[in-house]
Amino acid sequence: MLIEAIIELFRSQNVEFYVLSDDKYYDDGVLEDHITKVYLLQIQDKVLKIFDIFEIVSFLESSKLEGQDYVFDLRVRSWIKVCEIQVLRDTGFVFKASIEKEIPSFIPPHKLPSESLEESVDSDYLYLLKFYEELKQSSIDHVESVRRTHEIELLNIKKENSSLQSGVSELNVLVFELEKSKEQQELLNSNLEEVVGEFKADAFLSSKKLNLAEEELLQAKVHLETEKEKIYHELEEFKNTNTKSFESIVLTEKENFELVQKNQSLSYALKVQEQKYHDMKLIFTQYEDHSKKEGLNERVLEKAFDYFLHGPVGGDQAKLEKKVDLLEKELKEKDLFFEGKLKRSSDELSEVSSHFKKKNKEIELHYKKNISELLNEKEILVKKVDELDSYHAHVQKNQSLIDSQSSKENEKHTLQISFQEAKLEKATTRIAFLESELSKVMNENQGQVEVIDNFEKALKVKKSEENKVRSQELDHSEKIKQLENSNKDLLEKNTKIEELIKANQLLLDKNSKVETRKSEYKAEYTKLLAKSEKSLAKIKALENQKSDVVVDDDSQEELEKLKQEIEGYTNRLQNEQDKTLQLKIDLEKLKEADTKIELVKASGQDEEELSRLIGDSFEVVNDSVWIIQGDDGKKSGPHSFSTVYDMKEAGELTKESRVKKQGEAFKPCKDIFELSVPVTTHGEGENRRFFVKRNSVRVPFYELVTFEIGGEEYRGYCTSLSSGGVFIEMTKIDEEVFKMNGKGRVLFPSGALESPFNCIAQIKNVSVEKPKGIGLMFVDLPDEAKEDILSYVNNCLNKNKKSA
Repeated sequence: MLIEAIIELFRSQNVEFYVLSDDKYYDDGVLEDHITKVYLLQIQDKVLKIFDIFEIVSFLESSKLEGQDYVFDLRVRSWIKVCEIQVLRDTGFVFKASIEKEIPSFIPPHKLPSESLEESVDSDYLYLLKFYEELKQSSIDHVESVRRTHEIELLNIKKENSSLQSGVSELNVLVFELEKSKEQQELLNSNLEEVVGEFKADAFLSSKKLNLAEEELLQAKVHLETEKEKIYHELEEFKNTNTKSFESIVLTEKENFELVQKNQSLSYALKVQEQKYHDMKLIFTQYEDHSKKEGLNERVLEKAFDYFLHGPVGGDQAKLEKKVDLLEKELKEKDLFFEGKLKRSSDELSEVSSHFKKKNKEIELHYKKNISELLNEKEILVKKVDELDSYHAHVQKNQSLIDSQSSKENEKHTLQISFQEAKLEKATTRIAFLESELSKVMNENQGQVEVIDNFEKALKVKKSEENKVRSQELDHSEKIKQLENSNKDLLEKNTKIEELIKANQLLLDKNSKVETRKSEYKAEYTKLLAKSEKSLAKIKALENQKSDVVVDDDSQEELEKLKQEIEGYTNRLQNEQDKTLQLKIDLEKLKEADTKIELVKASGQDEEELSRLIGDSFEVVNDSVWIIQGDDGKKSGPHSFSTVYDMKEAGELTKESRVKKQGEAFKPCKDIFELSVPVTTHGEGENRRFFVKRNSVRVPFYELVTFEIGGEEYRGYCTSLSSGGVFIEMTKIDEEVFKMNGKGRVLFPSGALESPFNCIAQIKNVSVEKPKGIGLMFVDLPDEAKEDILSYVNNCLNKNKKSA
C-alpha cells in the first residue's frame, strides 16, 4: 500500500517514471515485480554475505564493486550482473567503464532470510522513494524555469509586435512615395523617348557627313599611293645612275690613303735629312775654327764641303736661302689656293646638304616609311663630305711637314701635290655632277611637295568639318548626360524599391519566426493544459479516495498553485493568439503585393523550368581527378572516371580499395558516393557518359531559402526540390566559399511546405555559369520534413499529369 500511495502521489504531480535504458515508463504493479530483495556478494575475503541496495551503491561509488561484477539474487536464485539490477536501471544509475567477467558456475545454498519477509519496509523501496523525491524537486524547478522563459519570450514577442506595427506604418509611407516616383518615372520615360528620337536624327545626319569625309580620304590615299610609287621608281633610277660615281669615290679614298702613307714616309726621310744637316753644320763650324796654316788639301776639302753644302753655284749661302724662300712662298700660295677651293666646295656642300636636310624633313613627315632609302644615301654623302674634310686636314699636316723639307725634296713633293690636285679636281667635278643630279631630284620633288601641300589643305578642311561634327556630338553628349542623370535618379528609386522589398522580406522572415515560436508555445501550452487536466482528474480521484491514501497539506497547496499558474497561462495564451491574428492580417496584406510580383515573374517560367528540372538522374563529370592507392601504398593517377569505372567493373577495384579525388583524403570505394551506387552509361568510346540515378524525383520549387557555411549566411531562390537535395540559384558565386563536398546548414521557411525545417546539406554541384547556383544533398533530413517534401512532389507531379 505504501508503494501504491507513493506512485499515486507522484502521478498526481505529473511525474512520469522513465527508465533511461529504453525510454519507457512503468505502470502500476509492474514496478513492484521488478524490485529485487536481497543480494549475495563476495568482498575481498571471498565469503558470501547478504547486502542491501544501499550497500551495493556505496561499493560502486568506492570502486569496490563494478557494473560487470555478478551478485546472487536470493529471490530468483540466479547470478545477475550489477548493471542489470532493475532498481539501479530504473533510477538511471551511471556505471563506470569495466571489463566483462565470467559468471560463477556454482549456486550458493543460502536462502532468503526470514527477517526480510517480516519487515514492512524494504531497502529497495526506501531507495526508490529517495530517488523520486529528488525527481519531484527537479520537476518543480523545471516548471518554474519554463514559466520564467515563457514570460521573457512573451515580453520579446510584445516588443517585436510593436516594431512590426511601426514597420508596417513605414512601409505604407514608402509605398505612397513609390507610387509618386512611378508617375515621375513615366514622365521621364516620355521625355527620354523624345530626346532619343532627336538624337537618332542628328546621328543619322552626322553619319552621312562622316561617310562623305571617308570617301574623300580614300581618294586622297589612292593619290598618295600613286605618288609614292613614282618617287620610289625615281629613287631606284637615281641609285642605278650614281653607282659608278660612288665606286669612283671609293677608289679616290683608297688613293688618298696611299698618299697619306707616302707623306708619312717622306716626313720620316725629312727628319733624317735634318739630322744630317745639323751634323754637317757642326763639322763646318769646327772647320772654320782651324788655323790659317792649313795646307792645300784642307782647302780642297773645304771647297768640297762647300759644294756639298751650298750646291754647284759656288758656296753662296744667300742664294740658296732665296731659292728656299721662293719655294716656300709658292707652296704657301698653292696651299692658300687649295684651302680656299676646299672651303668653297665644303661650304657649297654644306649649303646643299642643309637645304637637302630641310626638304628631307618636310618629306619625312609624310613619307617616313617609303623614303628611308633617300635618307640612307644622304647620310652616305654626308659621310663622304666629312671624309673630304678629314683629307683636307691630312693635306694641311703634310704641308706643314713640307715646309721643313729641303729644296730637292720640296720639288718632288710639289709634283706629288700637283698630282693630288689633279685628283682633287676630278673629285670636285664628280661632286658637282652629283650636286646637279641632286638638284634635279629636288626639283622633281618640289612638284610632289605641292601635291602634299594640296592634300594638307584638304585635310585641314576635313578637320574643320570634323570639329563641327564633334561640336554637335558634344551637344548630344550633354543631352545624354542629362538623360544619364535622370536614369541615375530612376536607378536610385529602383534601389529604394529593392530596399523596401528587402525590408518587406525581413518582416516576412520575422513573421515566420513568430509563427514558429507561436507553434512552439502552442505545443507547450497544450502540454500544460493536458497536465492540468490530468492533475485535476487526479485531485478529484484523491479526494474520492481520502480513506485509502493520505495526502500532505504541502502537496495540496502546490496543486492549487499549479492550478492558478495554468489559468494564468491560458489567459496569456488567449491574449497572444489575438495579437498574432492581428499581425497575420497586417502581414497578409504585405504578402499579397510580393506574391503578385513573384507570380508574374514565375508564371512565364514554370512550364520551361518544369521540363528542365524534373529528372531522375544526374551526370558524373569524366575529369581526370581520381587517384588510386594500391595495396603496397603506391599511388597512380590522376585517372578519369571512365578508367576507374572500368577497373571497378573488371574486379581490379574492390569495396575496400582506397581511392580519392584531388584535394581530398583517401577513402574505401564503399564510402565514395559515385563508386558505391549503381551507374548507368550512355554512348561508346570517348563519347561515353555516366549517370547516377537520383533517390527521388526533382520538381520546381520557388522559395527564398538561407544557406549557412563558414559562419556566414547566403540567401538564394530554391528552384528545384527533392527528398534527396535542392538547387539554390544565387546572384554571385564565391568559389573559395562554395567548394565541392563542403557542408553547411540549409534553412527552409514556412510557405509552400507545411512547416519550416533546417538540416545539414553537402555541396555536390557548383554552377558558375547561368543558372548560377549550388546543388545540395540533404545529410540529416528530419522525417517530418521528408514527408512534407514528398507530399509537395506528388502534388506537383499530379498537376503536371493533369495539364499534360
